[in-house]
Order: sequence, then structure tokens, then C-alpha cells
Amino acid sequence: MIDLLKKDIVGEVNPYLFQKIQTKINDRQRGNIPAWSVVTLKYGLAALALLMVFNVYSIFSPKEDSQKQDIAYNKFVEDNYFDVLAGTFNSEVLFPE
Repeated sequence: MIDLLKKDIVGEVNPYLFQKIQTKINDRQRGNIPAWSVVTLKYGLAALALLMVFNVYSIFSPKEDSQKQDIAYNKFVEDNYFDVLAGTFNSEVLFPE
């Protein structure tokens, strides 16, 4: 770059060539992205992908709570608690339309 400036002072260099080189240097400097931002972006995308996979897994995995609820419901039916409720409350309260 110093040689180019010396030649420009002497007048041996095309003035448009110097401007073209300066434009390329400025374009390169403007296009630089800090390395920490790229690393942060990669980790952020990896975390987002991990959360998406966990979300899909949690949606489609078998639920232990539903199995416990089924067991409790079956126990409720076996003990004939529906008959007790039907005798205590009107059927309109238990089974609304």
C-alpha cells in the first residue's frame, strides 16, 4: 500500500486504479463479522434445535400420568362410585346435555 501511495504521488498510477483498490479494501472491512457473534449464533441455533427435539419428544412420548389416571379411573369404576354419585345427585348435574 505504501508503494502504491508513492507511485500515486509520482503520478505513475492510474487514479481510477487507486480508487478501485480503496473501494475493495473498504468493502472487505465492512463485510467482516466478529468471530464471537458467529460462535454465539452457532450455539444459539444448536440450543434451538435441541429444544425443538425435546419438544417433539415430549409430545409423542408415552405419558406416565395418563397411565396413573387410567388406573385411578378403573379403581373408581370397580368400587361403584358412579352408583353412589348417581344416588346422591340428579343425573342432570352429573351428565349435562
